[in-house]
Order: sequence, then C-alpha cells, then structure tokens
Amino acid sequence: MRRIKKFENFRSEDYYQEITENEYDSLANQMVSFEEKYLNILKDLIIVEYSVLEDSLNKNIKRLRIDSNGLWATIRQCEDEWFIVFYSISKDQFQQYKCDQFEGLIRFLKDKDLIR
Repeated sequence: MRRIKKFENFRSEDYYQEITENEYDSLANQMVSFEEKYLNILKDLIIVEYSVLEDSLNKNIKRLRIDSNGLWATIRQCEDEWFIVFYSISKDQFQQYKCDQFEGLIRFLKDKDLIR
C-alpha cells in the first residue's frame, strides 16, 4: 500500500503568493506582534543584515526588517499565523506577499535568498 505524504507536491505558490496593495492593507489590520519563537529561529537563519523594529502603524507590535544590497523586506505577523511581506525588488518597485504560516515565510525567504 502506498502512503501519501502530506505536502509532497506543494509548490511555492502553495506556501506564499503575491497580493495586491489593498489585500496587504487589509491583512495589516490583523497584525500581531512577531512571536519571539519565530524571531529566534529567523535570527539563526538570516544571512544578511536584519533588525527588529517597532511597527510604524502600532508601536506595541514588533516587525522584522531584512536588508540586502540596498533592497529590503519588512515582515509582519498577522492573526492565524499569516505573515505579510513588503518586499523591494528595486529601489523604487515593491511587491506584497502573504505567507501561509511560518513554513510559508521560510519558503519565501529561502526563495529570495535571504536565509540559508
């Protein structure tokens, strides 16, 4: 009997996807402070500069900023373990993504060569 492995055929778009600015803004209303357990894991994996900052929208919420070669990504955690990313693809062009749970965020950061 063949067993089916969970997540065997998942693609990157199953873990994260690009979203519109309106959807990003909507999810930003559901922000929670970045959980320390996730920050600690990411700190060990990040291969470029990073900082943990107070969110500009809510000073009681932590967000993560990753900087690489003049480009950057700002990551916010939302309710139900969603993560949203504001990602610069050039000095004046940006994309927004939503990542499904921490595994989706890890996949996104690996695909963008921001973590090992």
